[in-house]
Amino acid sequence: MRADETVDGQLTDRAYPDHSWDIVTLPHTPQIEAHDVRKPWQGICWYRHDLFADPQWAGRRVTIVFGAAMQQAEVWLNGKLVDTHQGGYLPFTVDLTDGLDFDAANTIAVRLDNRDTDKFPPGKPTDDLDFFYSGGLYRGATLVVTGPVHVSDALAVDCEAGGGIFVTYENVAHDRATVNVKTHLINEGVDLARGCVVHTRIVDHKGAVVACASSEGVMLPGGGNLHVKQSIDVAKPCLWHPDQPYLYTLETAVEVMGVIVDTVSSRIGIRTIELGNRLRLNGRELIVRGTNRHQEYPYIGYALSPNAHRRDAVKIKEAGLNFVRLSHYPQDPAFLAACDELGILVQAPIPGWQIVHETTDFVTASFRDIRQLIRRDRNHPSVIIWEPNFNETWGDHADWCRAAYDIAHAEYPGDQCLTFGDDYPTGWRGWDVKGLTREYGDWCFGGNESTSRQPRGAGEAAMLQQAWNFQWTLNYLSRDLPSSSTAEGHLASGFIPEVCPADESPVHVGTASWVMFDHNRGYFPKPNYCGMMDIFRLPKFVYYFYQSQRDPSIVRPNFDSGPMVFIASYWDSSSSKVIVYSNGDEVELRLDGKSIGLRRPDGGPDSRYSDKLTSLATLGHEVDTSGGDPFDGGNGRHLPHAPFTFGDITFSPGELTAIAYRDNREIARHTARTPGQPTGLRVDIDLAGVPLTADGVDAVFVHAYVVDSNGATVPTASALITFTVDKGATVIGGRPAHVEGGIASALLQAGLEPGTVTVTAHCPELGTATATVTIEPQTAAD
Repeated sequence: MRADETVDGQLTDRAYPDHSWDIVTLPHTPQIEAHDVRKPWQGICWYRHDLFADPQWAGRRVTIVFGAAMQQAEVWLNGKLVDTHQGGYLPFTVDLTDGLDFDAANTIAVRLDNRDTDKFPPGKPTDDLDFFYSGGLYRGATLVVTGPVHVSDALAVDCEAGGGIFVTYENVAHDRATVNVKTHLINEGVDLARGCVVHTRIVDHKGAVVACASSEGVMLPGGGNLHVKQSIDVAKPCLWHPDQPYLYTLETAVEVMGVIVDTVSSRIGIRTIELGNRLRLNGRELIVRGTNRHQEYPYIGYALSPNAHRRDAVKIKEAGLNFVRLSHYPQDPAFLAACDELGILVQAPIPGWQIVHETTDFVTASFRDIRQLIRRDRNHPSVIIWEPNFNETWGDHADWCRAAYDIAHAEYPGDQCLTFGDDYPTGWRGWDVKGLTREYGDWCFGGNESTSRQPRGAGEAAMLQQAWNFQWTLNYLSRDLPSSSTAEGHLASGFIPEVCPADESPVHVGTASWVMFDHNRGYFPKPNYCGMMDIFRLPKFVYYFYQSQRDPSIVRPNFDSGPMVFIASYWDSSSSKVIVYSNGDEVELRLDGKSIGLRRPDGGPDSRYSDKLTSLATLGHEVDTSGGDPFDGGNGRHLPHAPFTFGDITFSPGELTAIAYRDNREIARHTARTPGQPTGLRVDIDLAGVPLTADGVDAVFVHAYVVDSNGATVPTASALITFTVDKGATVIGGRPAHVEGGIASALLQAGLEPGTVTVTAHCPELGTATATVTIEPQTAAD
C-alpha cells in the first residue's frame, strides 16, 4: 500500500484498519510507471502482513530476510519499531523472536522511503543519476525459523571472511580438486553447551554423492559461535566453465546429540582463477566477451520475478556472451543463479556512480556494502570479479580505494579474489584486474547524442550505424592491448587511438559493451538507447552481430546456441549493400531462390573510425560522428567471425535468403521478405525458454507484430495496439501501446492460479490476433 508523507508510525498499530490497502505479492513496486519514465515516483510507502506464529516456533529463533528494500526501511512488529536498514540493494535480516505473540496475529509493518539521500551509496539525486531508485519491496522476503544451534546468516553476523557457509577451492585439476568448506555455527541456547558435528556432502546433478566429510565433534558453548573447517577431495571433478557450467549441490547438516537440527543446501561450481597477462579459468586461457546490465523492466521498475531475471540471463547467453557486469549495484541472487547455471561470468559491484561523500555515514555504509556484497555472493561460481569501487568517480580518494581493496581481500582471502576499479585519476591504481574495458561502444560516438544510441524503431540505417560502432570498437579492442590505462582511458574520453602503444607485456582480459538492454535514467531526458535489445527485450541488428561471434561448435539444449546467420536488412529499399552476420565459413545470398553471391567473411584492413572523432565530442563541440565508411569490408580481422558484406546488390522486392556454410555444409539460414502494406497482427509471448509461473509476480513480454498479407513484419508501420487477457493474468502497459519498428509490446503478469490464458491484441485498422500461454504451477524450488 502506498501512502503520502503525512502518514506516521501509527499505521503500524495492530488495530489500524487495512481493508482499503492494496493486496500485493512480493516482489512489488509501489507504482506502475510509463515504460520511458525519467523521474519515477519517490516517497513513503508501507507494507503490512499478519503473521500467525506456529506454537512449534516456541524456543526457536524467528527471522525475516528481506531481499532488498528501496532504500531506507523501518520494520515494526506489533506496533514496536524492531529494526531499521539503509541501502536499497542488499539483503537485511530482522529478528522477530522476542516480540512474537503466540495468541494473536502478529502485524509486521514496513515503512520505505526511496527519496534521494546522500547518507549512503549511491548518494546522488535521481535527477543526476544514470539510473534511478525504483521503489518498494522489489525482491522477495523469506521467513526463517531455526533451533538454538544452527548455521548462521552470513549477512546478519559480523564475521570477516566467515559467517554462514564459505566455499573455496584449491589444487583444482581434472583428476582431483579440494573443496574447502567453512561453516559457521551459532548456539543461541545461552544456558547450555552443545556438542556438534557438521556433515557435508557434495552431490552431482544425478543425485549421487561424489564426496563427503564429517567434522570431529566440537563443543559449542551457550551463546557462543565457531567456524568448522573441512577440506573435501573430489576425484575427477567436472569443472565449472562458461562452456560447461557444471554445478554440484553442497549439502550441510548440523548434528546435535544424534539429531539433525539444521540443514543448508548450496549450489557450487568447482573452478579456479588465475590472472596474469590473460585470465585463466581452470588453467585455460579465456577472453572475456561481455556486456553490462541494468535490472530494470518497463512499468514495474526493479520488481522482477526470479524467472524474469533468468530470462534476461538467457538472452545474454544467446547473444554469444560469456560475461556480464552488473551496473552499477548488487543485483538479484536469482540472476546470479541463472548465470551459474547458464555459464556467464559476473563482475559484481557495490552501489555507486560518479560521486563519493567524505562523510562518516557515507564511507561507513560503503565499506559495509563491500563486506555484505561479498558475503552474499561469494559462493556463486559465476562471480569472478568484485568491483568495490564507485563507478566513474573522479577526484583524489586514494585512501578510500586502498581501504576498499583491503576490505575486499580480507573478506575473500587468497588468490581467488579479483578486484576491479575504474582507471580514473583517483590516486589509486592497485586493483587486481587490468586490461578489461568495462564499457565500450557508446559514449565515444557522440556522448549523450551518441550514434550508438538508436531506438529500435529508428530504421535500418540507424540499426546498421549502431551495429557498425560496436563492430568497429570490438575489432579494435580485440587486438592485444597493453593495459586498461590506455584503452579504457581513451574510450572514456571519447577518443580511440589509431595505433595501440607498444608494450612488452600486454595485458588483455577482455571487453564488456555498454549495454545489453535499453534503460531509463534520471539525468538525461531520453532513455539510453544503446542496448543490443530495447527495454522490451526485442533485438536490434547489433544483437545478431554479437550472436555471430559465438562458437558454432558449442550447442546447448537449454538456450539458442551454435550456428547462426542473420540478414541485417529489412529488404525494403534500393540499398546496394547487404550485411550478413554469421559464424559460418561462407554465406550464400539468394533472391527468390536464385543465387546472387557467395562470400567469405570480410577480410579488409583496419581503419580509423573518423579523423574528426575526438574528445571534443564530450565537450559539446561539433563532431563528425557519421561513422566514416560503415561496412567497408574491413575492421573485422580481429573478430572470431567477421561480417559478410555483399556489395553491388540490385534491389528487387521479394524473398532474400542467406545460407551459412561450414566445411561446405549448410548450417543455418535466414530469410528477409520485402514487407507489403499492413494487413493484420501476430501475437508472440516471449518466454525465453522459462515457463510463466503462477506466483502472482512472474511477468513476460507480449509482442504484437504488424504484418502484411504474407506474414512479414512491417517495420515502418504506425499504430496503437490494445492488449487484453481473458483470465488468470494481468496486462501491464499496452492500453494502448505504440508500435515501434513494426512491434508493440506490453507485460503479461501471471496470477496465482495455473492454467491457460489467452492474450488478445486489437487495432481498429488491423483487426485482432491472439496467442495462448500456459501458466505453470509453482514448484517447491520456487
